[in-house]
Amino acid sequence: MGGDHGPAVTLPACRAFLDKHPQAELVLVGTAAALAQA
Repeated sequence: MGGDHGPAVTLPACRAFLDKHPQAELVLVGTAAALAQA
């Protein structure tokens, strides 16, 4: 997951975006371990 701070910042931002745009779909790419830590 991109960015200087990785999934810890990216995933909450994605969640906030989806909360405001429920019709949108995102494709996130990363290792299961990185996602679980976020």
